Amino acid sequence: MSSGEAIRVTFCTAPRPLVSYICVWCPDLAPTKLGMEPTVEAAEADLVLFRVPLSGFCQRDLFVYKARSGGEGPSLWRVEDPDPYMLYRHSTALLARRDKWASSPVSLGKLHVHMTANAIALEGGLLGFVDPWRWRGILVCDVLGCKRGHHLPLPQHLIRLDKLQGEPLLYWDIAVVKGRLTFVELHRSISGPDSSFNCPSWDVSTWSISSPWEEQDGWRMDYMISTRNITVDENTANVDLPPKLQDNGGMPKPSLGRLGIAHPTLSLSDSHVVYPMGKAGDWDKKTLVLSVDMRNERLQGD
Repeated sequence: MSSGEAIRVTFCTAPRPLVSYICVWCPDLAPTKLGMEPTVEAAEADLVLFRVPLSGFCQRDLFVYKARSGGEGPSLWRVEDPDPYMLYRHSTALLARRDKWASSPVSLGKLHVHMTANAIALEGGLLGFVDPWRWRGILVCDVLGCKRGHHLPLPQHLIRLDKLQGEPLLYWDIAVVKGRLTFVELHRSISGPDSSFNCPSWDVSTWSISSPWEEQDGWRMDYMISTRNITVDENTANVDLPPKLQDNGGMPKPSLGRLGIAHPTLSLSDSHVVYPMGKAGDWDKKTLVLSVDMRNERLQGD
């Protein structure tokens, strides 16, 4: 670390919807010397950027971890003299290349205020900086070429004036899925039997566009479903975990309409699958990772 202390890092990876995790250990430091848990700032291909804060110091070291590749073992190095903007959460994206580190400014022209909530690598040297609050769009930058940065607006249906503050990743996710830039959003339903504050129902929608640069086909809505309509049957694993409602015959039936759900995550292999996290109650310690088939409005498992 910049303080001279040694650091050891282990990543335990798992495919979605399973959860990967990181272990950070400083052999010569007591656990209390860490100001808070290390946080993953960005990930792309076999690279992960994470932050380690020290307690009592204004020190936040940034490290890049490279997973095992070919015959080479994993590697870890500290980012020396990071740009001040790298200290802001969700403002940094990784672009996997064989070249060494380099720094070069990119002119974005005269743009309005942009509040980045997430940054992702797109294609061919393009990076996308997403602002779902004020500007409600994606700032697309060509960091390897000479194209001027431009603003890609989000679909009008996704502009939520009631979500100008708070943690945006509670409600949406963005990723490149099968060559299309895809956006998923959770939105609280305003009607229906399960739409009260204590028993919310949610609408889940996915949108995609073929190219974030050329805007060849524009945004299209791929799927939109309500959690109250998602089928949960005996062919679904762990059907006893979601809370039950009585159907018209008075029989208890598992329902997602009464789950509090958040953190929707896009499948990177199936464009019609979304993985939200769900809890039966705000104080419930057990959290479920749900696999929702948007095409057939069915719970695949949890």
